[in-house]
Amino acid sequence: MSPLSMPNPAFPSPLKLDSLPCCWYTTSPEPHRVYDQGVCYNSGAAITEVERIQMSPLLELNDDVLDLLLETARRARSIVPLSATCRRIRWRSLPILFRKHTIASFGQVKTFLPATLRQFVTTLLLIDFCGDVPPVGVDETSEEWALIAPSLLRYTDDTRLCGVYNSKTLADVLLQMPRLHTVEFRFPSLTYPHGIPWPVLKHILSLPSLQELCVDMHRFAPMLSDREQELTLDFPIKLTSFSHTLSDYHRRSVVFPTERQALELVIKSSSSSLRRLTVAMELAPLDLLYNGADWSNLRELHLRGQYRTIGDPPLPLIAVFGHMPHLRVLDLKLIQPAGLDPQPIWPPGHHGEWPWRELEELTVSCPQIEDNTYGALPTTLRGLCLRYTPHCLNHLWRLEDGLPGRSADCRWQWPLLPSADILGILRRSDVPRLRHLELEYEVDDSELDLLDSMAERYPGLTSIHLFRCRKSRNSHPTQDFNPTDYVRRLIKPLTSLTNLEKITLHLDLPGTPRPQYVPTMRFGGSGPYTLEELEEFSRVLQAIADMLARMLRPSLKTITLWKPAYNAVFEWRIFDVVCDDGEWHAPYVDSAPRNYAYY
Repeated sequence: MSPLSMPNPAFPSPLKLDSLPCCWYTTSPEPHRVYDQGVCYNSGAAITEVERIQMSPLLELNDDVLDLLLETARRARSIVPLSATCRRIRWRSLPILFRKHTIASFGQVKTFLPATLRQFVTTLLLIDFCGDVPPVGVDETSEEWALIAPSLLRYTDDTRLCGVYNSKTLADVLLQMPRLHTVEFRFPSLTYPHGIPWPVLKHILSLPSLQELCVDMHRFAPMLSDREQELTLDFPIKLTSFSHTLSDYHRRSVVFPTERQALELVIKSSSSSLRRLTVAMELAPLDLLYNGADWSNLRELHLRGQYRTIGDPPLPLIAVFGHMPHLRVLDLKLIQPAGLDPQPIWPPGHHGEWPWRELEELTVSCPQIEDNTYGALPTTLRGLCLRYTPHCLNHLWRLEDGLPGRSADCRWQWPLLPSADILGILRRSDVPRLRHLELEYEVDDSELDLLDSMAERYPGLTSIHLFRCRKSRNSHPTQDFNPTDYVRRLIKPLTSLTNLEKITLHLDLPGTPRPQYVPTMRFGGSGPYTLEELEEFSRVLQAIADMLARMLRPSLKTITLWKPAYNAVFEWRIFDVVCDDGEWHAPYVDSAPRNYAYY
C-alpha cells in the first residue's frame, strides 16, 4: 500500500475542489496535522520515525512524477486536500490550482487574484454580465431606447461597445500574468449586438505570451469610439488559435464595417502561425482565405453561419479553401438560404486535385449526391458528418399541417436527401478507418440498406449520430404500433459494431408529441405540449434506451435521444449504459441544451 493510500489522521479526507474557497484550506472540523518537510506545525512536535518513513517516499519524488501525481489528483477532484499536506506539494500544486481563472463581470473589472498567484494563470475567462443592453423587447434603434438609454447605461455610451473591460486595472494585471496563453471572452446574452472595444482587443493581442484568443457571442470591435481614428495593429502577433462565434439565434445578419476589418486584420497578421481558425461565415474574410495569406500551418477550419462564397462566377468552396494543404479538420456548418440552390463543395466540371490529403474530419451541411468530394476522401478520414444546419428537427422548425409558425417566414431551407441518396454517397467513399459518422436524411425504403452498409463498410465506428425525418410527419401510429420493436428492427444492423461507444438518435417516431399552435406566442406560434404526453413519451424513450443497452452491449457507454420539452422546444436526453447483476440497462443521467440543434 502506498503512503498516500494508508490511513493517516495527518491528512484531511478528500474534498471536492468547488467546496473550498482556497487551495490550501480545508473544511474538516477535526484537528489535523500539516506536514512540512519533516515538521508537524500544529503541534510543534517532531514527527515520529514511523511517520517519517511514511512521508519520505512522497517527499523524495522528483518533480515530473509529483506533477503527474498532482494532475491525477486534479482529475479525481482531490488536489485541494493533497495540496495542504506540505510546503513542497503546495508549491507544485499552485500552477494546477490557478492555471484557469474566471472573472464574472457585473461592472468594471477591478478585483483579481492576489499578485503572488497571478504568475500561475495560463487561461483567463471573462464573462460579461454588465447589463448595458436594451431590455428584452426594446429595439436598440428605436426612439424608446434613445430616451431611456442615458438612465440605464452605466459603463458605456453606446450599447454596441462594452465598457467593463476598459479599466486600467485590468490592463496592468494582464501584464503580471507571464504564463497567460489563452484569453476567452464570453457574452451570455443572445439578444443584442454588444462588442469588445478595439483598444481592449489590441492590448490583449499585444501580450507576448498569448497564443489563443476566443471571443464568444461578443461582437468584435463593432465600431470605433470618438477617440479612435482607425484600426491599426503595429506589432506582430503569433496566435495559434483564433475563434469568433456569434449567436445562432439572433442578429447574425447585422454586419458592422469595422468588425469585418478588425477580424481580417487579426487573422491576416497571424495567418502563418494559426493552427485553428473559427469564424462566423457572415464575417469570414473569404478573399483572405482564398489567396491573401500563408496557411501552411492551419490544421482546423471551422465556419458557421449562412452559406456564401466569392467570385464572379461564384467559386466552389474547394477553390476558396484549397490553399490550406495541411488541413485536418474542415467543419462547414453552413445554413442554406431559402431560394438558393445548394452547391457542392467540389462540383462536376471543376478541374483540379483534392487539396486536403491529411484530412481527418469533414462536416458538410446540405450534402449533394453529385459532389465529387465523396469519391476523393482520403483514407486518413476518421469523422464524417453529412447533415443540415441547424438540424431539421421537424417539431421545432417545421410545424405540421401547414400551420403558420416560426418556419412560415423562415429564410432557411432543408432540402433533405433520402436515405437512398445518402447510401449512394457512402458507397462512393473509401474511408475504412472511419470512427465517427453523423447522417441526417429523409426516411425511405432504403433506410435498412443504409444501416447495413454502415456496419459493413465501417466496422471500427465508435460513435454514430442519426437524424431521421419521416416523409409523413403528421401520421399517427396504428393501435398495434410498438415503438420499442420499431427501433429494435431499425438498429439491428448495428449490432455487429463491436467498438460502438456512443449513439445519438433523432428517431421521429410516429406518435411523437406535437406542439399546439398558439398565435400569441412570441417566437413563432408553437405552444407547449401537454404534460401527460411528455411524461408518456419519456417512458417510451426510457424503454428504448434500455433495449439499446441490451442490444449494443458491452461496448456501448452512452445513449442520447431527442425529446420534445414542455417549453415548446426540445432537449437531448442522455443515458449511461450500466450492468447491474448481469442486467444491462440505461438510466437517465442528464439533458443537453437545446442549441445542440446546431452542433
